[in-house]
Amino acid sequence: MGPRVGPFRFLFIFTLPFFIMTAGCSNYLLNQVLQITAKVYTAGAYYNGTAWIACYWLNSTKTDLPGGVAPNGAEARSIFVSGGTVYTAGYYNNGTTWVACYWTNGTKTDLPGGTAPNGAMAYSIYVSGGTVYVGGQYYNGTTNVACYWTNGSKTDLPGSNASAWSMYVAGGTVYTGGAYSNGTANVACYWTNTLKTDLPGDGTGLHSAGVQSIYVSGGTVYTAGGYNNGTTSIACYWINNSKTDLPGNEGSATSIYVSGSTIYTVGGYNNGTYDVACSWTNITKTDLPGIGSNGSFAYSIYLSAGIVCIAGSYSNGTANIACYWTNGTKTDIPGDGNSTHSTDAQSIYLW
Repeated sequence: MGPRVGPFRFLFIFTLPFFIMTAGCSNYLLNQVLQITAKVYTAGAYYNGTAWIACYWLNSTKTDLPGGVAPNGAEARSIFVSGGTVYTAGYYNNGTTWVACYWTNGTKTDLPGGTAPNGAMAYSIYVSGGTVYVGGQYYNGTTNVACYWTNGSKTDLPGSNASAWSMYVAGGTVYTGGAYSNGTANVACYWTNTLKTDLPGDGTGLHSAGVQSIYVSGGTVYTAGGYNNGTTSIACYWINNSKTDLPGNEGSATSIYVSGSTIYTVGGYNNGTYDVACSWTNITKTDLPGIGSNGSFAYSIYLSAGIVCIAGSYSNGTANIACYWTNGTKTDIPGDGNSTHSTDAQSIYLW
């Protein structure tokens, strides 16, 4: 188990009126204050030389989460903060199978479902009105079943050999995004409570597609992921069931966030030599800085009070380094302190 793995502009302020200068300075200072005072939570895992350890970070301070035995250990895949309480969802290996779970601060709660050897996995968590919703999948002995748990009570979602990778709760309605198999390829879809809506890929039904992230705003369902057209993979997002392709060779969109009329997605693409972490604002692609030339990917995005936070990882040539970007500024976050051991940041939340 391991990680999935703009031009500089000069501002000639002396040509600008004084009120524009002061407004620019005020916005800059406000942005700096927000970045200093913001609490950035990320979730993932790190390898300690023996096993993967699930954890979350508050800014750069790491908190280990219990569960898992070597060598597979555990991983936290999603994080949500409500009322100062930190909720993370993921899975751990008990030596026989995988167990879906969530952690409240550092207290682990196992989720029902799953038989060996595949067990169950939780990929996404959302808290609303004190209720904890977790999305994922479990193995029933024959196939994978997409599901979500509400305070630990499991609800199966329709679709053969399916997975639910992301969830969002709005007005008491549970939205989950993922994919299922049509017998030939994976079909991208989302579920509204338990009602499944298929999303278009390349239109042939022969090549796989999937949703990796879901967001709901004003009754509109936004999903992000990708599809294969028979030649290459294409990053995209869907508004309800209308698809928009995103630029970048062999791309994949892993997370989506909507603010006003602007759609933000993150993920990565291949530049012909290595994978490059990037963000898209609507359909404009921006490579993320400080990633080197050994491969990188972005997995999660969150916006608050003018701050854009993105979580991901990049390779130092030997191992993966977990990091987050705050308005484009990269911050590495620690693992076990050994530069040859990988660290993985999968989800981000700004409090």
